[in-house]
Amino acid sequence: MTSSLTATDRPAEISASWGQACLTRAGKSDLRFAGRRLFWLDRPCESGPNASIALWEQKKGGYALGWTTFHDGQIVPQAVVLASLSDVMDHLEDTCASLGRDPITCPDDLSTSQFSLLAFISDVKHRASFQRSFTAIASEALSVWDVWQRE
Repeated sequence: MTSSLTATDRPAEISASWGQACLTRAGKSDLRFAGRRLFWLDRPCESGPNASIALWEQKKGGYALGWTTFHDGQIVPQAVVLASLSDVMDHLEDTCASLGRDPITCPDDLSTSQFSLLAFISDVKHRASFQRSFTAIASEALSVWDVWQRE
């Protein structure tokens, strides 16, 4: 089994068997490992591709977390390897906290071009849509993983 998390994936059946996985990462090499998917959730954004989160258990130990993020007007995939489920939860909480920290830069030519204004408003709207979708699935993921830790 080979699997890849990209910004356009649809929900797939959770895998109980071990296999080869490949998580795409924007600006970095793909994250390849032997593992099994424990959790996969996505939610459509009003403005385009889905926000998604996937959790994999690595056969050699530890976890791989894959998710999508909003950067430069696009939804892009990210992934990281973490040692424990607690580390995964902390990382996802930090990711959620950083969503609103990216500065929204108003173009200099905004006042001279109606197109620039519309593009700027569209970008802000897309970003807000993604943030709503991502925080909703992150909240659900964290709730599920919290139960797993207590079992």
